[in-house]
Amino acid sequence: MDYVLAEGAQLISMLSVADLQQKLETLRGRARTAFTEIGYAADDLRFDFAVDARYHGQGYELRVTVEAARMEIDGQAYLADRFHEEHARQYGHAFKERDVEAISFRMSAVHARSGGGASLIGMSTPAPTGDRDVLMGGAVRSYPIVARNALPATHDGAGPVIIVEPSSSTLVPPGWRVTAEASGVLRLTKEGARP
Repeated sequence: MDYVLAEGAQLISMLSVADLQQKLETLRGRARTAFTEIGYAADDLRFDFAVDARYHGQGYELRVTVEAARMEIDGQAYLADRFHEEHARQYGHAFKERDVEAISFRMSAVHARSGGGASLIGMSTPAPTGDRDVLMGGAVRSYPIVARNALPATHDGAGPVIIVEPSSSTLVPPGWRVTAEASGVLRLTKEGARP
């Protein structure tokens, strides 16, 4: 999932290490909350950061990837250097004497799915939280709705069902099975199909 913290143009030279640490921690906190709400362990998240920056007064920004650990230690000097490097890489020159503005701070959060890292929280038999009418094949059918975080890590069940989570919904039609794998992936297979 991607997150952005856009607080308007800020001169990098005015941002302390503590300011930068707070911005990164705000983004990390948003991701931890979102992933926890859909049943993933927040400790298994990997974060990648970038900053949209520009020279003061410039009309366009560059997205600059940054290492959080370096930014949280070296602060504004590291961030300005990374911007000058990226500007020189893309345009062949840099204006190191000019002030640099940060426009937004960005983060991508990825859940480590290897080795059974995803730990879906839930009951052994999820109870439907409601139902929804679905038009399929010219007919309307009522499908039970189950929350994704109610599925146990080893869930194996038959459709029809709609599995919902904040970021998506998975429709499992009649004649299909859904299996929750240890990696966190939901695998749908047609009943009677060979593996």
